[in-house]
Amino acid sequence: MKQLLRLLTIAALGVLGGTQSAWAATATNTFDVTITVQPSCAFTAPSTISALDFGSAVASTATNGATTATGSTTFNMQCTIGTAPVISLSSANGWKMVGIDSTPYDNTAATIAYTLSSDSAGSTAWNTTTTVTALSDGSDQTFTVYGAVADTGKTVGNFKDTVTVTLTY
Repeated sequence: MKQLLRLLTIAALGVLGGTQSAWAATATNTFDVTITVQPSCAFTAPSTISALDFGSAVASTATNGATTATGSTTFNMQCTIGTAPVISLSSANGWKMVGIDSTPYDNTAATIAYTLSSDSAGSTAWNTTTTVTALSDGSDQTFTVYGAVADTGKTVGNFKDTVTVTLTY
């Protein structure tokens, strides 16, 4: 009899336990997972831009006329997908190379005008108002800046200007 009572008790507890789990309830809710990815552009390897070097040229004289010179440099940049940066160039000296060491004449006030362009023919100026737009596909891109000097002038020496490349995105 004790064993029958024990079995009935175990069975009753099992039934009650099963009844309790049938009455269990659940509640759910949700939350969002978000991120805002900001556009980004960077100069890529090499991260420094080589000088646009017009090389050596003979000074202009009455007998040889204006001496011209050309040169180019490149830079690489990469932007995030969907970012189409506008690339502008600005000159520290108003598109004039200023004499920095005019030995033996010491004429540091002398200047040589030059132009920059985005094509080798020099027909498309590249400056702060005429800009170049990069692709927006996220690829690493190479840009070439072409330069031209229409007249090297009559002053002997070394001349320099600094150009800033600005990526606006």
